[in-house]
Amino acid sequence: MIRLFILVIITFELSAQEYVPAKYASSGSQGIADSGIYTLAGNPAGVSRINRPQLALGYQQHFLGTDIQSQALFFAMPIKAQGGLGLLIENYGIPEVTSLIKSGFTFSKYFGKQINASLSINYHQYHVESYTTSKSWSADLGFQYLFEKVQLGAVFKNISGSTFSNEIPEAIDQEIAFGALYYLSDEIQVLAELSNDFDSSIKYSAGLAYKIHKQIILRGGASSLPVEFHAGAGILVKKFIVDVASSFHTQLGSSPQLAIAYEF
Repeated sequence: MIRLFILVIITFELSAQEYVPAKYASSGSQGIADSGIYTLAGNPAGVSRINRPQLALGYQQHFLGTDIQSQALFFAMPIKAQGGLGLLIENYGIPEVTSLIKSGFTFSKYFGKQINASLSINYHQYHVESYTTSKSWSADLGFQYLFEKVQLGAVFKNISGSTFSNEIPEAIDQEIAFGALYYLSDEIQVLAELSNDFDSSIKYSAGLAYKIHKQIILRGGASSLPVEFHAGAGILVKKFIVDVASSFHTQLGSSPQLAIAYEF
């Protein structure tokens, strides 16, 4: 009965459940202005300047006590004198009940020392066990501009305005988002973002990352729509980076997650 109740709830707002990796969820952001493998889930222009191939896995338990989960696989590799390629596969839903799968391939290119741009082609599949399956395609554009201490980013998701069939009540996100990352010092980063999905008010978020040790980073932040608080940490262990995070919804509780990345 509880699974059916949860399914009814998420049916009305499944489109808002794109996976946000632990590195960014811990500060309330999507990584719109950041760089690295996890930007494949936020603004893929951020993989333009990676130096080595990277692989990452992520898992999130949505609202402790429910069966709602997210899993994600990331892969990114540099292209010499060009930029980077990326692959993202993510799944959101209730095991053996429903799933929303998104697979995306990204080509990201840099122009000089300051501009990054990306194009992502995504495949979407929504499935409800013993009921229905629907499929669709979409495209995303991402941009970044780099200053000495400030990075700016913008992304337009689902520029094609793609949808599932009329029989499916869920939508595919069509969102525009802007972000800024400011290096206050070698140890402290400040992040701020705003986004709009054209169906609701503008969402705001802000966060802070503090490197307390060369191998440990602490993060925290807050976001609106709905109001949530965020906290987490990143730990570097040889070639592995482990990120843990949790978001705290004022009514539904916490959603912990874990991500592990490896640089070849």
